[in-house]
Amino acid sequence: MGNPVTPEFRVSYAHFVRPHAIEDGDPLKYSCKIVMDRSNEKHADFVARLTKLAQKLAKDKFGKLPKKLQLPFSNGDDSDNPEFEGCTVFNCSKKEEFGQPEVVDTNLDPVIDPKEIYSGMFCRVSLSPYCWEYGNKKGVSFGLVNVQKTRDGDPLGGGGVRADQEFDKWDDDDDDDEFSGSTHVDDDEDDDTPF
Repeated sequence: MGNPVTPEFRVSYAHFVRPHAIEDGDPLKYSCKIVMDRSNEKHADFVARLTKLAQKLAKDKFGKLPKKLQLPFSNGDDSDNPEFEGCTVFNCSKKEEFGQPEVVDTNLDPVIDPKEIYSGMFCRVSLSPYCWEYGNKKGVSFGLVNVQKTRDGDPLGGGGVRADQEFDKWDDDDDDDEFSGSTHVDDDEDDDTPF
């Protein structure tokens, strides 16, 4: 049986290019947050099938289904992020030591330009479910395997203004004392504000 592959979704907190650590001392990981819209039939069906798979793996691993099996799914309505409203949300990750996930496009060609990989794009990811046990807790989590970018979307996280939109072209004859493109109009010499 191959790795489960998500339906297309709009990815959040995409760390496919550079690994990161959530807290100091944590291992570096490639990761993303998977956001499944509960009103989307494909998304809802995928979460249901993933839940059944996790329960089966846990039963096989622990001999029986733990009464309080911990799964990574959370209700987006409980989040402060409005993007998660009405969604089931969960993380998947891959430790840096196991290598960067491959990212391909819809033609299965590698996506090499890191600017083409960002939070807000639409993609599919393949997952590797695994069981874990820590103290008295038992659960199933999902490792990140590979990524397929399916289309562009509005970037999340406030990417800011592009440089070519903020600056005019420059030449040596420009006056250094002018605020080119600025809306500053106050000529009061006593004004000590920087702009």
